[in-house]
Amino acid sequence: MLKSMTIHAFPAPSIKLIFKTFFTKNNVGLFNSEKAHEYFFSRGTCALAAAIEYVMVKRRIETIKVWLPGYFCAEALVAFEGKNVRCYFYPINKNLEPDWFVIEHKAKSESPDIFILVHYFGFINSIVRAHQFSKRNNCELIEDACHVVKLEQHPHLTIYSPRKIYSIPEGGILISKETIASSITTSGEPTSSRAVWSWLIKRLIQKLLVNLRTDWHSLAGFAVHWRAEQPITDLSCNRLANNYTKKIVTEQVNETERIIDQRRKNYASLAQVVEGKESVKPFFSHLPDNVCPYVFPLLVHSNKSVLERKLHLLGIPASSWPALPLAVNVNQIEHSNAIWLKQHILLLPLHQDLKSHQIEYMSKCIEKYVL
Repeated sequence: MLKSMTIHAFPAPSIKLIFKTFFTKNNVGLFNSEKAHEYFFSRGTCALAAAIEYVMVKRRIETIKVWLPGYFCAEALVAFEGKNVRCYFYPINKNLEPDWFVIEHKAKSESPDIFILVHYFGFINSIVRAHQFSKRNNCELIEDACHVVKLEQHPHLTIYSPRKIYSIPEGGILISKETIASSITTSGEPTSSRAVWSWLIKRLIQKLLVNLRTDWHSLAGFAVHWRAEQPITDLSCNRLANNYTKKIVTEQVNETERIIDQRRKNYASLAQVVEGKESVKPFFSHLPDNVCPYVFPLLVHSNKSVLERKLHLLGIPASSWPALPLAVNVNQIEHSNAIWLKQHILLLPLHQDLKSHQIEYMSKCIEKYVL
């Protein structure tokens, strides 16, 4: 019988890391690129809202047409709702690539001002085709790289969410070739230091409990929050990140290669466990050399919710894709693939803080409940 333990869903900072930040100079840029400008927001969706606002100013238009995939997080739309943004959710194929046949056909009657391409789970999507489409239709291409550590180039507006890779309480970055500060509006003060330190203290306590191999996920107060990252800011404004957050991520950037290597090793270990199983398989059959996976997407042929609940009881923070936009759910024929993927993809953690015994525990739990 397996002895239950709690696996943490996201990497947590160490006391050593926090101590080092007191001597860290202010962040000078996560990518330090001379050819790009960085704007550090509290959330990736706030960075996306700022990018849309910039295009509206650049094109001198009051209403903007934005095309984005149906497989998208509904919550991310809140930041630019009510801002004269007309969203069209284009269908995707079951491999997460845009359905170019439908997209090209629709573009004959109405072209977008912005086309958003999402690089899901750290895997690079069909960027060449998206670039060609945006150039041919005279629209701005925005790369949603919120699950990616770093793209090799930034020829387009790019959105990152470093809080999904590094152990930081917040963070969304907008990369632009041009200086766009005068074209975007930020409302409200930067995230409060109190919120940042509250997050740090909670994560340190959780890390201590995990290191003690305790079974704390079912305790009162942890039942919900242990398996999902809780943002410390809302989406009501384009809030900038706290300066201390920038210091925390600056200290971790030097460890990026180690982080990538560890995440790839964890991915390979989980892939080996499910190899040859009839009821599940890795969503991506191959891990390219240039990919740092955000999570391990597991394709579950049936009863995904049942498997998810069983893993939760064992302390494994398996998760599903967030709620899809309402416009997607009500158009089930056009977005049948996006809806199907939400129903069948289970996301498992593989972050750099996971130890070998935790990966082994996850593997045994998966083998126990997966045929």
